[in-house]
Amino acid sequence: MITTFYNAFIPVLWALIKIFGIALGAGILVRTKLLPQNSIKLLSQITVKILLPFLIFSKIVQHFNPADVPFWWMLPIGAVVMIGTGLIISAGLFRKELPEKKNMLPLAAMQNASYLALPLGLALYPDQFDEYLVYCFLFVLGVSPTTWSLGKYLATSGHTGKLDFKKFITPPLIANILAITMVLTEARRFIPETPLTYLSFIGGLTVPLAMFILGATLGSISFSKFPPLPDLSKIISVKFIILPILTILTLSILGIKENYPILANFLIIQSSAPAATAIILQVRAYGGDYHKMGSIMLICYLLSMLVMPFWLAIWQIL
Repeated sequence: MITTFYNAFIPVLWALIKIFGIALGAGILVRTKLLPQNSIKLLSQITVKILLPFLIFSKIVQHFNPADVPFWWMLPIGAVVMIGTGLIISAGLFRKELPEKKNMLPLAAMQNASYLALPLGLALYPDQFDEYLVYCFLFVLGVSPTTWSLGKYLATSGHTGKLDFKKFITPPLIANILAITMVLTEARRFIPETPLTYLSFIGGLTVPLAMFILGATLGSISFSKFPPLPDLSKIISVKFIILPILTILTLSILGIKENYPILANFLIIQSSAPAATAIILQVRAYGGDYHKMGSIMLICYLLSMLVMPFWLAIWQIL
C-alpha cells in the first residue's frame, strides 16, 4: 500500500513542481517590475477572450461524443453542487461572523477549474488529454458563471452592489454552448477539418499561458502579514479536507472509477484545487480586503502542492 501511495504521489507532486516552477518565474518577473501589471491583464484578456474559446470549441467539436459519456450534462451541475456544498459548509463554520466575513466563503468553495487543472491534466495524462479537456470544459460550464456572479458578490462584499447578470455571458461560456449544440445537432459534420485544426493549434497556447498567468497573478499578491489563523484553518479544512473526502465518497458510491478513470481523477483534482485566481482579480477590480484574501490564497496554493498529490494517491489506493 505504501509503495502504491508513493508511486501515485510522486508523479503528481513532480508535475505540480514543474507547473509552479513556471509560475514562480512569472511571479518573479512581476515582483521585480520586469513585467508590468498591464501586460498580465492583456495576456489574461487574450487567453480568456480568444485562446481559451478557440481551444474549447475545437476540442469539444472534435472529441466530444455524448454516447461515450451519457451523463455529460451532470458535469456542469456537479460543478455547481461542489461549489454549493463548499459554500454551505464554510458558511456554517463562519456563521457567527457573517455577513462580515462572507468574503472568506469563495476562498473555501470556488476552485481554480482551468488555469491550474489544464496544465496539471496535460502533465499527468498527455495521451488522454483530449478526453480530460472535454471533462474540464463541461465542468467549467458550471464553475464560470457561479464564480463571476455569486463569487464576485461574496468576494467584493460591501464594495459592489447587485449581481451583474451580464457577467454570466463570457467567451468561454459561449464557445462551450455553441460547440455542444453543434455536437448534439450533428452540425459539426459540416465544419471543415482545416479550420478546426487551426483553432486547436492556436488554442493550444492556452495551457502554457495559463501557467504563466497563474504565477503572475500570485506574484502580484502582497504578503505583508500572516492572515488570521482561525480564518485560514476554516478555509483549509473545507477546501483541502472536507470537499475531497465528500468527493471520494460520492465517486466510490457511484462506481465511476472503474468505467471512467480519467473523469474520476479529474473530479478529485477539482475537489482539492485551491481557490480560483479570478477571485483576487475581482477584489482588485471592484474592491475588498485584498491583502488578507491574497495572503490566504497564496498559502493555499503552496499547500496544494502536497494536498492534491495526497488525495490523488489516496484515490489510487482505494
